[in-house]
Amino acid sequence: MVARLRRPAALEWQVFRGSEAVREGLVTPTGLRSPSWQRLRHDVYADSRLDRDHSLVCFAAALALPLDAVIAGRSAAVRHGIDHAAGYADPVHVIVPATSGFGPRAGLIIHRTALAPG
Repeated sequence: MVARLRRPAALEWQVFRGSEAVREGLVTPTGLRSPSWQRLRHDVYADSRLDRDHSLVCFAAALALPLDAVIAGRSAAVRHGIDHAAGYADPVHVIVPATSGFGPRAGLIIHRTALAPG
């Protein structure tokens, strides 16, 4: 008999912060290491049934970005439907304001420039 993986309905087919899910009692720290979830980056997890593509890693990166950052370059192209612009293993390109203290992060290429509001 195949064991059925347990996923709370609130986390099914989602990308989420592990610390928030644990704090809300949806999953335990041990549960995050189960085959139900895939770890995408520090404290960011996803339902393991989601397609492993660049769009998924963009969603994961966005959860850990400062509010004034934006997805950019090839990553933005993927988010706008150009699927072949980047793959699952490619870094996510982001733009932050030139004065931002947001520093190097694994899996990100950070560009600094002035951003217009909105």
